[in-house]
Amino acid sequence: MDFNADAWAHLRATRANPPAPARGCDQRRVTYQFGLEQAEQLFRQAAAASPATRPLPLFYGLSQAGRAIAAATSTATDGEWKLTGHGIHAKNLSGPLPDVQISTGPADKAGSFARLSQFLGSPVWGTTTVRLELLWDCLPEAEAWPLCHSITQQRRIPLQADYQIPAIEQPIVRAVVRPLPHRVISSPNPQPLSEYLGGFPDVVGYGFDRRGLGVDADPAYQPLGDGTGELTLTWTADLGEHYTARVELLNTKTRAYLGGRYFFPGLGTPGAERGLHPLMAWWAVLYALSMLTRYQPVEWARHIDVNTSESAVPIEELLRTALDILPELIRETIDEVVNDG
Repeated sequence: MDFNADAWAHLRATRANPPAPARGCDQRRVTYQFGLEQAEQLFRQAAAASPATRPLPLFYGLSQAGRAIAAATSTATDGEWKLTGHGIHAKNLSGPLPDVQISTGPADKAGSFARLSQFLGSPVWGTTTVRLELLWDCLPEAEAWPLCHSITQQRRIPLQADYQIPAIEQPIVRAVVRPLPHRVISSPNPQPLSEYLGGFPDVVGYGFDRRGLGVDADPAYQPLGDGTGELTLTWTADLGEHYTARVELLNTKTRAYLGGRYFFPGLGTPGAERGLHPLMAWWAVLYALSMLTRYQPVEWARHIDVNTSESAVPIEELLRTALDILPELIRETIDEVVNDG
């Protein structure tokens, strides 16, 4: 059992004195408190379940936690914090698992996915469909467990960003990003880098360290031991000597994830100005898996058969990891929405 008792204890400790946005209204307070209670109970059920049924309590547990997050959102008005319906749809459930299609419906509807995405500044993509494989790769934990091994070379996964911001005044902010795939770092031509980073809307305006002083010098990649590499990206900013302002600039470009900062892919959907929020990436993936579990038992049994399916162990590992990761992410997201105001 991988139930994260410590993280849930910290969440339980907030219920006696909820965040300020949830305290001023009885309905918001109860939604926050009971949403977390329901989420914890559903995660306990998920921890005791096998992959045959685990996606169901995991998704619905996250959905109830989402209601608590919405109730705690400082920018949500009295009419906005209530989440109704899923607001997300899955198609092609009988086809290959990587090809399951996810859509979100219109951004202006009150469905849970769209509304929570609005609070988190995360893109929705309406009736455009996105393959499950692309959403899967938006989860940092999925790096080691691709959903489909046949196109591993085409993956685009989140980039961890380590800030390099000295206290002295500088007109440039810098961050080391990793992992860049071998197909990018193996080429001295910066074109593969440009194409790869083009899938990360938040890096817009970047420069990068080069191996020489000329504008045509090669990117200064640093190889890592696993065949990937890292590179220092730069952005210009007239922020003077204010260290905190430079940190905040990078914080507006990256997203928090379990104590680190990451650039998340934008899925290539129309109008996506930011990368997908990690909570919404988990939401979309678990929704798709829960729909397969509930409505396509023959296909789901085939997908989780370790003797015949190359997706079976990646599914097992992602579901196991979710039990530990998601309570921490829920805590982090509550802090984010409370402080946004």
